[in-house]
Amino acid sequence: MKHKKVHRTAISTESPQSQAHERTYSNLEDEPEGNRINDLLSRFKNLHAALTDPEIDDSFTSFLEDAKEHLDDALKIIILRKYPQFHDQPGKTRAALLRALEAKSDQEGCAIFAEAVRQVSDQVIKEGYDSSFLRRDIIFSSALRTFDEYSKQWKTITYLAPYVTLIGHSMAGKTRLLMEMSQHICVIFICLGPSDSNGYPPRSALADYMLAPNLINSDTHYTIPVAAIFRAVVKFFNRQDGRMNKEERLKEWNDYIEVAS
Repeated sequence: MKHKKVHRTAISTESPQSQAHERTYSNLEDEPEGNRINDLLSRFKNLHAALTDPEIDDSFTSFLEDAKEHLDDALKIIILRKYPQFHDQPGKTRAALLRALEAKSDQEGCAIFAEAVRQVSDQVIKEGYDSSFLRRDIIFSSALRTFDEYSKQWKTITYLAPYVTLIGHSMAGKTRLLMEMSQHICVIFICLGPSDSNGYPPRSALADYMLAPNLINSDTHYTIPVAAIFRAVVKFFNRQDGRMNKEERLKEWNDYIEVAS
């Protein structure tokens, strides 16, 4: 019994337009805005061929507005769940977010994030520190009143020491707030940044001493520099001309510690 050879030919039922759109949304994100919108509009027309051009324009505009809001929210939630360490990191583009989600492994996704994060130059950051302090009455004045109020309530029986902790993520404005305070009160700033950091503000010379490992007696270790700092502050202001006003005295102090640090 002879068997007939049967030749099977795979026939694609997709239209050329459909094949042309076999790109992921992350690929579209890398293109200019106009190209991406035109590409999405072309897809939208193929899916709604029965609509007239005016109807297409209105429907597509409405679709873009609704879809963008939902897609942005969904993307944030997915990133928070899968890559929580990169959720608040600045400099990420939507294209990078989508490529990270399409990565074959978490390691590959993390590498995409690390490469995509925009590195802000030291000069740009420094210009931010030197710029005017915005919303001063709301932020600075309120903080100063709060510090003053709580310092008056300090009691050795209740609190270990009269201190305030400013907590916030990177670039939140903690250092800039201290810089603004230095125009009104005496501020001693010690930056304990990483030893290999070349960012701004620069790491202080006292950082190595303040972060010394394996301390036997930490009380003595930290009492010595703190006492020396307070003594230097008292001697500096006592040497100043008593006829100087507050602004002049603080300016001299700020100029001095900028050079000394």
